[in-house]
Amino acid sequence: DSVAIAGQMLVGVQLGAGNRNEARRITRITLQAGLGLGAIVGVVFLGAGLVIPEWFSTDPGIQRLTTIGMVVTGLALSLQGWMWGADGILIGAGDFTYLAWTCSAVTGVYLALLAGLAFILAPRLDDVAVAYGFLWLAFDLGLMGGRALTNGLRIRTDAWMPPSLQTSASLAVSGR
Repeated sequence: DSVAIAGQMLVGVQLGAGNRNEARRITRITLQAGLGLGAIVGVVFLGAGLVIPEWFSTDPGIQRLTTIGMVVTGLALSLQGWMWGADGILIGAGDFTYLAWTCSAVTGVYLALLAGLAFILAPRLDDVAVAYGFLWLAFDLGLMGGRALTNGLRIRTDAWMPPSLQTSASLAVSGR
């Protein structure tokens, strides 16, 4: 999130100054930093998930669930770091309507995934830890991955930039 906030401010300043190319350059740097730092934190989180679960409980079942949650999330943190960077850029550009609609749509998909897990998959599983792993996958890939996809599709265009900085092709796409 700290990368997203910094990118948000830096890109917002460039957009306000009318510097489209510099805003794009800072966007690329922000996304790369989010991806890289997410990967670093993810590796640490994954490693910690293999070592520290006994800090949370003496119960082996709880330790297993802690390991599963931390390992699955650790593997997905680079994607989430990238997504949070993109989120910050779009917030800094004031693209709130797009974010509201896409976050709502992705949340709808995520809720459908959760319902499928709860009512279709989980009753067929013998091991609660496997169901728990699927819950984390649904969050990391369904919700966060969906947000990464929608944010990435938006950032590939100029539609998130103020109209004065958009190309004629992006103006046609955004309907402005």
